Amino acid sequence: ASEFGKKSIDLHFYIMMIGLFVSILCTVQIRVKQNEDGTPASLDDLLAAMRFNIIVAACGITVCVLFLCVFFFEQEADIIDDMSNVPKDQLNPGPRLFGCIVLGLAVGVLIGMITEYFTSHTEEPTQSIGRATEFGPGPVVIQGLGMGMYSTVVPLLLIVAAVLGAYYLCGFYGTAISVCGMLSTLGVTMSTDAYGPVSDNAGGIAEMSELPSWVRDYTDGLDALGNTTAATGKGFANGSAVLSALSLLAAFARVAGIEDVDLLRPVVVIGVLVGALLPYVFGAMTMLSVNKAAQEMMHEVRRQFKANPAILTDPTQKPDYKRCITISCNSSLREMLLPGVLAIFSPLVMGFLFGSHCLVGLLMGAISSGYLLGVKMSNTGGAWDNAKKWVEAGGLVIDGEVQGKGTDCHKAAVCGDTVGDPFKDTSGPALNILIKLMTRFAFVCAPLFDDAWDFWYIGLALLGVAMVLIALVLVYVNAADSNNDDDEPVAENKELVEVTKEEAPKDTVV
Repeated sequence: ASEFGKKSIDLHFYIMMIGLFVSILCTVQIRVKQNEDGTPASLDDLLAAMRFNIIVAACGITVCVLFLCVFFFEQEADIIDDMSNVPKDQLNPGPRLFGCIVLGLAVGVLIGMITEYFTSHTEEPTQSIGRATEFGPGPVVIQGLGMGMYSTVVPLLLIVAAVLGAYYLCGFYGTAISVCGMLSTLGVTMSTDAYGPVSDNAGGIAEMSELPSWVRDYTDGLDALGNTTAATGKGFANGSAVLSALSLLAAFARVAGIEDVDLLRPVVVIGVLVGALLPYVFGAMTMLSVNKAAQEMMHEVRRQFKANPAILTDPTQKPDYKRCITISCNSSLREMLLPGVLAIFSPLVMGFLFGSHCLVGLLMGAISSGYLLGVKMSNTGGAWDNAKKWVEAGGLVIDGEVQGKGTDCHKAAVCGDTVGDPFKDTSGPALNILIKLMTRFAFVCAPLFDDAWDFWYIGLALLGVAMVLIALVLVYVNAADSNNDDDEPVAENKELVEVTKEEAPKDTVV
């Protein structure tokens, strides 16, 4: 930020304030009218309202930022010391900074539109997954994975354009400020994303309460839109993670005294390969954690059904909700210990053990691999979920017969949605956190690294500490799992306690 004077530090805060106020105004004015025949608005109408709201917010932010950059940076010195093709000591760099902000804003909006195309059940990619349900769960998974891989192409090209354009306008500071432009509309996208889980839970309450079917029609439409907007928000987050990580990488290189990196050096190649591996290991940890917690939950639900079958028929018999909630909360905290160790110790071990140049390769590999994997997982999961909703809404017709709920096609779509939930809700969004966390740790510890391997023993010591921590975490997790299996179930009422202890079948695990 020193290339543009002290005002460049304040610019980030002004952009966020502008985005916040514009987002509040745009969120208030969202309106979706009911159809003339009294039927609820279609998903096309909801998406159109969302799209219009984002465009209006982007236009409003663009106008405000234009005046901010032009007048705020008037007569401000522009000294860019890391670009050889731009004259130094230029005055009034505001227009070029405005270009970086608008570039980030435009890339963010376009990424949102591409994400909407690949995840909305009104579009061909998601409907192709729905049509694959005719042939069973396998083709559904294959079609979803293929579409998810295709969905990474355009966002990556847009990120490339943003990095090149922002760098040649204002150096790495331009790349950093373009992140603020990309996230300036986040108030709008996150406000629409928030009602996705709310409408999903409202639909579940409506179904359990046996409310009229039209209530479920409303909540299903809102839930489908929530899945699409959730994927859009994750696209913004993943894109901004790449740009901010590249900016932090440039800052790390400057603090560590690195002027250039030779990609043919073995330590750099090692760093790139290990960095590309880390997102896959991180994703595997989170996916398996979800699977483990889900199996514990299913085991507990089956145990309660066996212990008290009246839960399914008698409204006065209540399940033991607390035990299920305990399983979910404990797993979510316990299973994140190992991924945390991986994210924290990986840059420290590689930096001390192999030097700062190896760490640059590690971060580059992690950024590239993590972004593509995160986009693929987020979009694939959203498409699987909305493909199921498309089938449930009667969109799939085979030989003149609608394949709705309860059909084999619907069961195949549910299998895809089951695989997609940890994709879009756990592993995909977590990868941008991994990228940011690793780059921040590297930047903070940059003065401690050198390229002479003088501190290799510190790297070995940290590796030993990491291995000990991993062993302790595994022992703790296994012990906690054993305690959960041995715990006496806690019932909500006396009737369930009596049934659980005295009337349960002999083969029931209590």
